[in-house]
Amino acid sequence: MELQRAASVLATALVLTSILAGRVQSVGVCYGVHGDRLPKPAEVVQLYKSNGITAIGLYEPDVQTLLALNGSNIGVLIDMADANVPRLASGAAQADLWVQLNIKRYYPGVSFRYIAVGNELAGAATQSILPAIKNLNAALAKAGIKVSTAVKMDVLATSSPPSSAVFKDDYMKQIVALLGATGAPLLVNVAEI
Repeated sequence: MELQRAASVLATALVLTSILAGRVQSVGVCYGVHGDRLPKPAEVVQLYKSNGITAIGLYEPDVQTLLALNGSNIGVLIDMADANVPRLASGAAQADLWVQLNIKRYYPGVSFRYIAVGNELAGAATQSILPAIKNLNAALAKAGIKVSTAVKMDVLATSSPPSSAVFKDDYMKQIVALLGATGAPLLVNVAEI
């Protein structure tokens, strides 16, 4: 089932690549490592390269995948586990350690573009996003890697028309202000309607 899903995602990415060629900056596909009968990371990297896929989203740091990406020039967006966000928010030393273990040992051979602090965090956990982003920005100051967070569309109180969009919660205004100041994008997961 996982192999079929992976093949379906790759097929969709290839179709999008052929349709959008020349019109977009890059096409990326998310790659997860949990499943049965998945291709090896080196095979996945070769598939990406041979099909013109120039960016990859990783749901977590994975040693084998990061080693396979070394020297590939494929741009990497890497998520961190939601459980790590409060720890990274607690202080610069924790962020420095996370960056040392998960980024610096592979950089600059791996083309990290973005780190996503949490994925669709909700409730009390949202209070950790801003300090975690600040701590990671400080830890990555010289690397040129942008730090962001991924949110669901429901962070908006209203979204139509787009020019009238308003965030539901004040914490998002602070996050967006910081992202704007650092030139990082806000990552939005768009669900099927």
